[in-house]
Amino acid sequence: MAEFASASPHYRLREAIDADVPSIARLYARVEPDDPVTSDEYARTWRWLHQANPTGRSKVLIGVDSAGEVVGHVALVPFAFFADGTECTAGFPCQLMVDERLRRTLLYPQMVKQLFREYPEAGFDCAYAQIVRPRVLQSNIALGFKPLGGLPVYVRPYRIARPIREALPAIAAGPIDIAGEVANAILRLRVPWPRRGILVRPLERFDTRVEPLCRSLREGPTFRARRSTEILNWRFIDPPDRVYQVLGAWAGGDLIGYAATRRMLMQGFDVLAVVDLVVRPAFATPAARALLQAIHARASNLGVELSACMLSPHDPLKLRLFEAGFLPSPERFTLVVHEPAGRVSHVSADSFPRWRVSWFDHDFV
Repeated sequence: MAEFASASPHYRLREAIDADVPSIARLYARVEPDDPVTSDEYARTWRWLHQANPTGRSKVLIGVDSAGEVVGHVALVPFAFFADGTECTAGFPCQLMVDERLRRTLLYPQMVKQLFREYPEAGFDCAYAQIVRPRVLQSNIALGFKPLGGLPVYVRPYRIARPIREALPAIAAGPIDIAGEVANAILRLRVPWPRRGILVRPLERFDTRVEPLCRSLREGPTFRARRSTEILNWRFIDPPDRVYQVLGAWAGGDLIGYAATRRMLMQGFDVLAVVDLVVRPAFATPAARALLQAIHARASNLGVELSACMLSPHDPLKLRLFEAGFLPSPERFTLVVHEPAGRVSHVSADSFPRWRVSWFDHDFV
């Protein structure tokens, strides 16, 4: 790799321990100076991801300089996973950070290669990631990731005056604002799908009533992260310093679907992210419609500019998004997978239509 300096760097690689978290937080502050997260908030999130994870697995490598300060960090968030009916543990690479003064050294590729070499011994069967930046994608392919296909981000607009002003700066603001308000009123209109006896209400915490829904996801030869009561509470209810709203769709006393949303900034826009949308196959259409109606009402009440949802392009729920007014956006992630050398591979380009990936499989959204 000609872009890296050949000088011998002054760092060493080792496993992270809890005492390293303050130094890891300082590295994050240097790498992401515009993020207002405090050191304490970062530490709580780091421990939630890597120590409170219900799989009981952890793999975090750091680079430490001669003064003992963390200058590099790479980790896998473990997800319980189904690969064509086989239960396994898949790692999601997260928080790949290198101190600016060492970015032209071999620290980053050395960390990733060591991570790949050692993660099977830590109880991981494979790794997968969603990558949006072309340069990051190419470097990870060079380091051993296999690209499988694109993951579109679908958006539903609610306030469009600002995007129009940015696209057409020569037009006076007044006419754009007037036209935008008319368009906004139209965009807030609700598609009146009948609920068919389905009740949607907030879920404060998951309990055993979600298990039949989770078991229904195992049907068919599909690659997807596993859901369970414990996993869903860890992912959406227990995260420190994050606020998710979880909606449950009920038919009688049965939970037939849920949606997890989070308001956040994305690409500078005020967005209600649909982080996870899961329905029982037998109730797929009415449950998804009922949940998307409730999401639409929440987005309208919050006054966000967009709702956004990343979904595998072969997921049948894509049709329900289109019905609810979502459209493909220019934003697109690429799904990449890494498997240890010498293992029987379950993953190929032909398997991509059977993958079901969303922002559930993410450390940031």
